[in-house]
Amino acid sequence: MTINEILKDFFCSLEKLKNALKNFDFEQTDISDEDISMLHALVKCRIEHLAAFELLLRFSPHTAISIIKEMYISRNLGNHINDQVADLEIMFDDICCILGDGSFEELLNCKEFLSENKKNIRVVEAINFAYDK
Repeated sequence: MTINEILKDFFCSLEKLKNALKNFDFEQTDISDEDISMLHALVKCRIEHLAAFELLLRFSPHTAISIIKEMYISRNLGNHINDQVADLEIMFDDICCILGDGSFEELLNCKEFLSENKKNIRVVEAINFAYDK
């Protein structure tokens, strides 16, 4: 296969993935461990990661919370090369809406949440956004 063919396959598959995530039936309950693993990989690769994170919250909350701890709140977001803070507004809001305020407060008070991040103005704004919804 040429690089051109591989890229065409990739973008075709990416479009199918976007459509599947956009039209996902949340009443569906046949999410396998392999599906959870692949959704986890999407979040880590930052491919349709916000939609994948939402699905993880619904079908494997522990996995979703582990990801946000590992990739976001346990890292100094003020100095991070990727703009991870931009995702937090949506992710925090999803946690509140799907798991409830109690789970969100547990996250905010967990030991993994760096104090530097709690003082980061953009993180504070993301927290306030989640509570304002």
